[in-house]
Amino acid sequence: MAGGLDALIAKAYGAALDTLGERPTREGVLAAIRAGHEAAQGLIDETAAEVAASGRRVGCKSGCSFCCHQHIAASPAELLGVFDAVSSWPADRQADLRRRLDQDAPRIAPLSHAERRAARIPCAMLDRKSGLCTAYTARPIPCRSHLSLLRTACEREFRNKGTLRPGDKPVPVLQEPKPLAGAVLVAVELALDQRGLSVEPTELSLGLHAALADPTLFDRWLAGESPFPVLAPPPESRRARLGLTYTAMIRAERERLFQK
Repeated sequence: MAGGLDALIAKAYGAALDTLGERPTREGVLAAIRAGHEAAQGLIDETAAEVAASGRRVGCKSGCSFCCHQHIAASPAELLGVFDAVSSWPADRQADLRRRLDQDAPRIAPLSHAERRAARIPCAMLDRKSGLCTAYTARPIPCRSHLSLLRTACEREFRNKGTLRPGDKPVPVLQEPKPLAGAVLVAVELALDQRGLSVEPTELSLGLHAALADPTLFDRWLAGESPFPVLAPPPESRRARLGLTYTAMIRAERERLFQK
């Protein structure tokens, strides 16, 4: 698997560099992240179909949104994709989103990952009536690759505010697509970092709130700044255990892959 992932990263990295060009523009970044999302989604769908053929079934259904009440890590490039989608909305719909974020962002900002799950504050992109994602085609890789095998377990965890009670088992999640989709995202972010752009993840709702308040933040990001609030990793993650920034991990990956 490792060798296959390395080849996948190398291929997607080269494609992303070509798309970005020597001096990335907003249009070039959008093209690169959309191509990355399309490639990742193809791998996710293919893997899910193979798993279904083996007898397992994904429990996720349209309108099921129990997993949409937690911190969502989005790279600045992915955030730009969501912002671009929102920018096409009618003015009154954008104003409603801003009002909702004005209320939710101050509540979300101080929360840890566990506290956000316990608070059950929905993602800014969730339509609270239909349970549908309003930026579905631009949703980040973590959303795309998170596939539950048991809807009732998701509902139980949501109602228990993210905690496991005695006798509960964790939500069974389809693991196979995660490394494949993650490899594609790593490749795009390697290219972005190579071109001098920050890849530190932000929380989707908080990043979008900041961008809607000041759209020039993306111009500053394209100029090499890191203007978005950085989302700390979950405490159980490898990055948290190692005490590394995401940029440091990305650069270590480039050295491992391309500077042997």
